[in-house]
Amino acid sequence: MKKRTQMLAVLAVLLISVAAAIGFFASTLVLGPKFENPAPGYLSYNGNPSKIYLVSSTVLESNANQTYIAADGQVIGKGSPLFTMAVTLRNDYSPDDPAPPVTSQVAPVDGAAYVCLSAQLINNQGVINGSVISTGDFYAPSIQGTALVLAAGQTVSASIYYRTDQADVNGFRINLNFLGDSVPLS
Repeated sequence: MKKRTQMLAVLAVLLISVAAAIGFFASTLVLGPKFENPAPGYLSYNGNPSKIYLVSSTVLESNANQTYIAADGQVIGKGSPLFTMAVTLRNDYSPDDPAPPVTSQVAPVDGAAYVCLSAQLINNQGVINGSVISTGDFYAPSIQGTALVLAAGQTVSASIYYRTDQADVNGFRINLNFLGDSVPLS
């Protein structure tokens, strides 16, 4: 009986240790409640509200699965630590109320919105310096960030990758760097 009690005690200690280890590693993958995610709402562009709605956002710490070249020219090697901002967006533009035109030329008015998103990581001192890695549906060399094309009424999920050496991150912002009814001209 004594041996059984000792085995149960050892088993309980092991289970508690495993649970603590899982909790620790999970907290290093998804930043916990101390981290402030942007609130759902319409993103602003050039100081004005848009009809691109931020449905949800979260941030993960991960490692680059390939080598990237950031918008600032920095090479980010495979395995480098990254912050990944996962966002879900909804395009509330329509053919009757289209996204702002890119030029005076009239693009097909179908409610599609071409957007370019970036992010800023924040700590207690303010904005953290780092590199945004551009990915997405189109390429615009003059605009940094993740480029997406959203059909009228479409909801999409996207990721914004950010490289920094700082670990004291406690929040982030999502920025709308471009919004238009077609691909930017430059």
